[in-house]
Amino acid sequence: NYAYEENIIETLADARRFLKPNGVLIPQQITQHVAPLVTPRFYRDLCVWDDVGAGLDFSLAKQMSINNLYVRTAEPDDLLDRGLTAKCWDRVDLRKKNGSIRRGQAQWVLDRDINIYGFALWWECELLPGTTLSTSPLKPRSHWEQLYCPVSDPLIAQCGDTLSVNLTSDSRFEVGASVKWDVELRSKTSGTLIHQAMDMKRGDTP
Repeated sequence: NYAYEENIIETLADARRFLKPNGVLIPQQITQHVAPLVTPRFYRDLCVWDDVGAGLDFSLAKQMSINNLYVRTAEPDDLLDRGLTAKCWDRVDLRKKNGSIRRGQAQWVLDRDINIYGFALWWECELLPGTTLSTSPLKPRSHWEQLYCPVSDPLIAQCGDTLSVNLTSDSRFEVGASVKWDVELRSKTSGTLIHQAMDMKRGDTP
């Protein structure tokens, strides 16, 4: 469900040496997309730790849960502007040499008051020119789904605020797949900044 898993960047970089003259590498390109999630249904699942009761504190378990990615099926209604304002945060041409540490950024100026509960990630893969696989929630369903990147606390945004997310993916062989997402919400009226930083390495902490 995450395009850079299974060391695809490094594997295909190495595979080029096996091509015969005029050979074609398949797939050829991967594009990663991100969109804010504006419904709470995925986030609610991560809040069960708050309701354990019996005087037990599961805040560390909740922190681990927040710092992880989840395979979920997002509907257009879950997304800001039904996904039409999704952004491309990274593009890899697999016919060229690429690093396995990928970084990208996306930003939205919000045109209404709205709550943000995280971000959805999906990918499009060009096998050959004109032939593409997509996990977009705006495309017909497949066995792949989208990924949910939670926020630590819902962001209460107002019209005119600027929302941004910085994503870092590390899919080196010795790492496997690890993602960080830093989220910022800047108020148009007061200029105040809310910053939240999530890291899968914290989610793996025992």
